[in-house]
Amino acid sequence: MLDIRLIRENPDAVRVACERKRIPADVDAILAQDAALREQKTAFDARQADQHKRSKEIGKLIDLGRERGYLTYDEVNDMLPRHMLSSE
Repeated sequence: MLDIRLIRENPDAVRVACERKRIPADVDAILAQDAALREQKTAFDARQADQHKRSKEIGKLIDLGRERGYLTYDEVNDMLPRHMLSSE
């Protein structure tokens, strides 16, 4: 098994080595799958970071509500993701 970094950094050398050993390997397909996986991981990490940020903000909002005894609609709506807000 080859390290994906080796395939990324030296795709031509990997192709030649596979051909020399008569191992069928579609290096381009491997690199395409790797690129897609990395893109999905980046998107997932961004969503997870956003969720973490919102979680901290909601914790602060809860503390503020406990301290004051109330929260305004605007304060609550500012914490909600846009897709959760209604036009009403």
